This record gives sequence, structure tokens and C-alpha cells, in this order.
Amino acid sequence: MSHKGYKTNLMLPLLLILPLITIYCGGSGVVGNYYSPGDPADILEINKDGTFYCKEDGMGFSGTWQVKDDKLRLILTSGITAEARIVGEQIVDNEGKIWLKKK
Repeated sequence: MSHKGYKTNLMLPLLLILPLITIYCGGSGVVGNYYSPGDPADILEINKDGTFYCKEDGMGFSGTWQVKDDKLRLILTSGITAEARIVGEQIVDNEGKIWLKKK
């Protein structure tokens, strides 16, 4: 009795699920455009390529982002790092400012 077909049957579902796990764990759920309800001119764009752009108080910043657990880390091109919490469809920065995801 051959087990080769058995292994193939197990591998197919794993190969289909693996990309979903990678996307979810990689933080792509945070990808999107955000605004601050207190100042709608303030925007935060989290891009799926791992980059971001933020315009706050008329100044623009860009860099890369990472997600670990419920923490979003923004690494500016200058090397400065800022952290925020991901709370559902919202981002709460280290100053308590709430950013809502645009629908």
C-alpha cells in the first residue's frame, strides 16, 4: 500500500491555507487608508508593499512598517521609530490619537 497519494492529499490543503496565514500574520489586515476624526486632513496610508505615508499637521512622513501582535511599528526614512496599537479597524498612536480606517 502506497502512502504517496496520502501525502499529496494532505499537502494540497496546506498549500492553499499557507498564503492566507502568511497574509494574516504579516499584518496585511492593517493595509489601507486612515484618517483622524479630529482633523480629517491628517492621513495615514499603509501600503501592502511594506511602506507607509503619513501627513499630520501639514507635514509628510514616509518609511516602512511592521506588525507584531497588535503593535504597528512605523520606521521613518530618518530612522526614527514610532509604535501604535491596532484595535480592530483603528490605529491608536503613542499619543492616544485615533486613526480610523476608510471604508
